[in-house]
Amino acid sequence: MKVYIINRMYAGSYINDKLGGEFINLLHDDNNKNYIFINPSGFIDKKYDNKVEAIILTRIVKAGCFEILGIAKIAKNGQIIFQKGHTLKEKTNNAIDKLNQFVIDNNIRYGGVCFKDIYYGKFEGAAITFESEKLLFPKEELYLTDSKNKNFIFDDTTIFNLEDKRFPKQSLHCYITDKDNPKSFQTIQKIINNDSLWNVDKINNINNYQFVDSHFNFLDVIKKDFDELVYSNLMVYIFKEYPNIFIKFVHDVLGVSISNPYTIKREKKNIDILIEDKNNIIVIENKIKSGINGVSYRHNFSKKGLIQSQLLKYYNYVEKIKGNKKASYFIFVPNYNKLDLKQYYGSKNYKIIRYNKIYDFFARNKVRDFYYREFVNALYKHTKDKEKDYAEEMAVRFLNQIKKNK
Repeated sequence: MKVYIINRMYAGSYINDKLGGEFINLLHDDNNKNYIFINPSGFIDKKYDNKVEAIILTRIVKAGCFEILGIAKIAKNGQIIFQKGHTLKEKTNNAIDKLNQFVIDNNIRYGGVCFKDIYYGKFEGAAITFESEKLLFPKEELYLTDSKNKNFIFDDTTIFNLEDKRFPKQSLHCYITDKDNPKSFQTIQKIINNDSLWNVDKINNINNYQFVDSHFNFLDVIKKDFDELVYSNLMVYIFKEYPNIFIKFVHDVLGVSISNPYTIKREKKNIDILIEDKNNIIVIENKIKSGINGVSYRHNFSKKGLIQSQLLKYYNYVEKIKGNKKASYFIFVPNYNKLDLKQYYGSKNYKIIRYNKIYDFFARNKVRDFYYREFVNALYKHTKDKEKDYAEEMAVRFLNQIKKNK
């Protein structure tokens, strides 16, 4: 029997205030070796001992859909911890004894600090389950869906369906075997062997890990960091205050060439931002957490099987008034807000612009102005693939523990 394990990360009860064992999963130690912790306690089912070929490291997007964060290929004899004992306490104590010696024998250090010292001198459960021979990092966003979610789609992403496997609702890891799930096993095998998907030689240790700050800003202070109206108002302020930068933004990010004079209006016919110059009309809908609002025409909520929505309403309005001008339609969306526009009538006229592209532009074009800097810092939070980036928070905790021990 051959086995793959799907390991779900950043989902334990500790996540808000503790350092989870899985943080090492996407990290190399000072010797450029990678070790894997299997959630939630570090143990796997005994019947799969020494049969695991790879660990698919994931985090949940929604029920039935996981994002692939990396894949650890496990060498022969790569399993370090086995279940020994009758109770969880006995198993954990046996694992700690084994790991203490294993850490010493292999000189496992991160940033010069012994691994067990990072965890206050104690392992939280079996803190290492496997040693990997190769850690693969995806070049772009990759997703797995299970047998009940075959039609789940995102814009511009690669999704693989496991047609004979259901993902568990509660368990933080599950098994895919060549015997029980042959189709899913073959799918994952093809994913692993497709070198075009992976940064196969990337080393991610403390010395080159990108520990970024939280970009704290005044919206965090006033608890408006997820307020669409505030962000739309900030954008209009920046667009008006810095016309040269704004014209460049429209050209570089939206792909539209505008010139002065131009007008910017808020909530014109409920459109978030309406921009107009002598040759163009630009519609911008800004979405933070919300989806697309439906609009009922004479109680007919759908057309050709698609939902009539605010997108169609804005499109119809602008098409009537544009005259000879070119009309362009955009939706600004945080990276974690996975909108599926295909279900809305009229959505084909709109292009999604992710917040990471907006942030990247304004971060490159710096201005010595307090509000401009705060605006850029506020954008950063919405560039992440998750609304709350626990991976980043845990990285900071891990680094802080290393600094304390030093």
